[in-house]
Amino acid sequence: MYKLLLFCFIILLVGCPHKHNIQKIDEKTGAQLYKEATDLAKNKKYKQAIKVFQEIEDLYPFSDWAIKAQLQSAIANYDSGNYSKAVALLDEYVYMYPNDQDIAYVYYLRILSYYAQINDIKREQKMAYTTLELLKEYMHIFPNNEYSSILEKKMDSVVDHIAAYELSVGKFYLKRGYYISAIKRFEEIENNYSDSNYTTEALCGSMEAYLALGIHEEAHRKKLKILDRPDAKKCANKMIQISR
Repeated sequence: MYKLLLFCFIILLVGCPHKHNIQKIDEKTGAQLYKEATDLAKNKKYKQAIKVFQEIEDLYPFSDWAIKAQLQSAIANYDSGNYSKAVALLDEYVYMYPNDQDIAYVYYLRILSYYAQINDIKREQKMAYTTLELLKEYMHIFPNNEYSSILEKKMDSVVDHIAAYELSVGKFYLKRGYYISAIKRFEEIENNYSDSNYTTEALCGSMEAYLALGIHEEAHRKKLKILDRPDAKKCANKMIQISR
């Protein structure tokens, strides 16, 4: 029994440095792979870079190298135009590492990835609405951040985009005589996107729809709001009609 215990003790003594050496080799290999992948990305060989980053994640899950590789893989996907994959990786990163030192940048890049997928106003706008919510979230979590000024401009752009979409749908309904539906779209702009460049046109559309419904008092209220706006001339012709 004594000999068996002595043998096990010797094995442990021999095994510990061996394990330490393996860890050193793993760390060195992780560093080498990471450098290889980042060099590929710098040379715009994104597919190859992404493959190596994935290899790092597979070989060293939950290690510092894997965390770095996931973020760099998301960046490589974004740079290569694969925005949906970038979003998936960044969503996972936010979930897994909410307190990471680079988390503000991760949120920023995620917004850019959603923003890049926004459709033109003739199609559905799910990405636009999601992007706007993420922008609001960012401004709340990271006020006066280094990316704030850039994202404020993005927010203005997204608000204008959504308002333009709502206006186009409202005009579609107005033209076909669906006045209640048109008013809902126009007032959506007035109530939720009043800072957009389309608010005056939305008020004009509402005024026209209320006039068509015979609700003259409400049409007059819209007219007064239009007159208070600096770009009231956009609705000059419609206001002439309501004055008659």
